[in-house]
Amino acid sequence: YPTPSFNGFNAGLIWQAGEKLVANGSGVFVSYNKGPLSMAASYQKEQDKMVTTGIDTMETKAVGAYYDFGVVRLSSTYARSTKVNITNTGSESVFTMGARIPMGPGELRTSYRKVNDTSRKATNDASADADSTRYSVGYAYFLSKRTSINLSLVRENQKRYNANGSNKSDFSGTGYEAALRHLF
Repeated sequence: YPTPSFNGFNAGLIWQAGEKLVANGSGVFVSYNKGPLSMAASYQKEQDKMVTTGIDTMETKAVGAYYDFGVVRLSSTYARSTKVNITNTGSESVFTMGARIPMGPGELRTSYRKVNDTSRKATNDASADADSTRYSVGYAYFLSKRTSINLSLVRENQKRYNANGSNKSDFSGTGYEAALRHLF
């Protein structure tokens, strides 16, 4: 349930029905959106998808913002989830930052994302940890206000770990995407 906006501020409650006897998720958020600035913060508890044997919730706190300078729109988000595994000892943090630069009939888009999984499998077993870093650059060509053709190039590096936390393997890859996007 979102509240009405007052001078750019609003808040809300989140509730997600589950397939079990209790809610699968609940949370709260606050946001500010006025002029070139938009900011939001949220807190959420939800069923941990890594735990399928019972009802176990993980907690996620997130913040995000963007500012539109006219010649570039800069954005950033940070989210941290805790109680991520069956022993509630795991955590995951995700940091992103990006930019949108008007260019011709569209905009150049670029982003950076860093994911850090910590001890997801168990307290002393890092073998399920999976950290990654991703860079992307793309272009959105606007056909109308709601429709665009999007082209993207992505480079990602993933790290996997042994149970003792030492580096097990590094994977890198490059991908691309071409998409037609329409907003309803």
